[in-house]
Amino acid sequence: MIERSLVTWTLDKIRTHDDVSSAEIIEDDLILIKRLSGIEIKVGTFSFSELNLANVSGIVNRYKVDFLLNVKSEAIYKGEIYNFLDDRKISFGSLSDLYRVISQNENWPYLHRDVKFVLRGLQQHSKVFKVERLDNKRLNILRNRNLSSVIIVATNDYEVNAESIRKLKDDFNGFDAILASNPIGRITSQAYSVASMLNVPLYTWSELYSELNKPWK
Repeated sequence: MIERSLVTWTLDKIRTHDDVSSAEIIEDDLILIKRLSGIEIKVGTFSFSELNLANVSGIVNRYKVDFLLNVKSEAIYKGEIYNFLDDRKISFGSLSDLYRVISQNENWPYLHRDVKFVLRGLQQHSKVFKVERLDNKRLNILRNRNLSSVIIVATNDYEVNAESIRKLKDDFNGFDAILASNPIGRITSQAYSVASMLNVPLYTWSELYSELNKPWK
C-alpha cells in the first residue's frame, strides 16, 4: 500500500482529465474511473522503484484491476511482466500512460507511443526476425542468417548528453549499444565521449540499421 495522501493526489489528477466523468477510491489503493463515454477502468495505484513478476503478480492475485499505475518516477519495468500482464489484459505505466488509456475506447491493449515507434523501426529491418523487451529501455534484437543477437538500450531524449549515457549505464547495465531513438533529437559530443569511455557504441537510427546488417563487433 502507498500513502493515502499520494492516492488522493493521484485521484485529483485523474479527475482533471477531460474524458473522466467521475473517479473514486473504492478499496485501499484502488480507484474506479468512469469515462464520459466508454467502459469503466479499475486502477491499482502503487509505488515501486522496480516492477517485477513478484510484486506485479502479488497485486494481480489480490485485486481485480484493468490498469496498474506506478506513481514512482523513473521506475524500471522488468521484461518478465509484459507477457504476464498481456495474458490477463492488464495495462500498466505512469500517470501519463493512464491518461492515454483513458482517452482510448478500451482499457487494453496499450503500448507507449515511444516503445511502439522503436519496436516498429527495429522489426522492419530485413535482418531482424524478433525483438524481445527485456525491460522498459532494453531490447534484445534477434537476427537471422546466423547473425548474433544484439541488446540495445533506447533513449528518446531530445538531447542525448553525457548525463544521459551515464544514467543509462547505471540503470540498465548489460547492453551492447545505445540507440538515440528520437528522430528529431541531437547527440552531444560529450555523449559520444562518455559512450566511448564506457566502451559502448552510441548510434542514430541509420547507424544502427547499418550495423545490424553485419556480424556484431
